[in-house]
Amino acid sequence: MICLLADWLKVEECSEVLGDAMVVPGECLNGGSWIASLNSCDCPITYGGRLCEVHLCLNGGFLAEDGRSCHCGKFEGKHCEQPACVGGMLNVHGQCISLLLFFDITHLFVVIILSPVLLLYF
Repeated sequence: MICLLADWLKVEECSEVLGDAMVVPGECLNGGSWIASLNSCDCPITYGGRLCEVHLCLNGGFLAEDGRSCHCGKFEGKHCEQPACVGGMLNVHGQCISLLLFFDITHLFVVIILSPVLLLYF
């Protein structure tokens, strides 16, 4: 947040109050890069605004009241950048893996299928 006022003041309100007075050349937030010819920043896809001060939500998500987090629906992550993992689990790489259990009472064993290819027998 670029405001030097109280934390409860939202970015939109702060920008309106402070206007261009807060634009400091070369000082972009959230990983943005200053572009002198445009007098603004080139922001990562997850941030917007002149100084990359606005938190953006992807995939149809919308900004929560706090202005710092997203309501994501069928997505998750700080900016709703990844599909939600429903009915599965995340592996060490953050990928969603389906977890299906099959019980064979006749042979008294359980097969756990961790898609895409790993089979575990008990």
